[in-house]
Amino acid sequence: MTQMQVLLDGNLLISGYSKLRSQLIKLTPSGEIIWHRTHTPFPLQPENFGFHEYTHILHSLPTSDGGFLCTGSFRSDPRDEYPNGIQTAIALKVDEYGCLEAGCEVTGIEELHIEKDEGQLRLFPNPANDFVTVDYRIDKAFNQGEMRISNQLGQVLMRKPIRKEQDQVIVRHGLEPGFYLLELNIDGISYRSSSIVIQ
Repeated sequence: MTQMQVLLDGNLLISGYSKLRSQLIKLTPSGEIIWHRTHTPFPLQPENFGFHEYTHILHSLPTSDGGFLCTGSFRSDPRDEYPNGIQTAIALKVDEYGCLEAGCEVTGIEELHIEKDEGQLRLFPNPANDFVTVDYRIDKAFNQGEMRISNQLGQVLMRKPIRKEQDQVIVRHGLEPGFYLLELNIDGISYRSSSIVIQ
């Protein structure tokens, strides 16, 4: 996650990237997903499968038509189109549903859920006061893991190393009341995240 913001309708918008693709997630204040979009503006052609491309959304701003302007970067390994690789700035304009093309909110189930087969992340109590219990499971081997708590500006306020693939941790935070994002970052990639409300 690179940014979390409260929208005028009271919902939250999270911008960032995971698994090499950009991520835009709109949530209710209680953390329920309204929609979740991934964007790859330059999709790989079959002859280039095996190469890595990274699309990172770093900032998102609401626009007057109800949509969002997202800015970030695109990077690719060397391949036929980019013999030396490429890194460039991107700007994506999406509608109020996070769609690049009108109508994506009514097509495909993939956009309406986050994969459930790759671990879990549960937070309780939520809303929380002095502490929150983090119950997580990571379904893959990893070298470095970190639990992060970020504010609505995307600033990381707390970091805690993760050494086990499954654990239940009590986090005493001392945070001011508000909305925060707790993220499990595994080997440099956002693995799971959930919003926290501090009372």
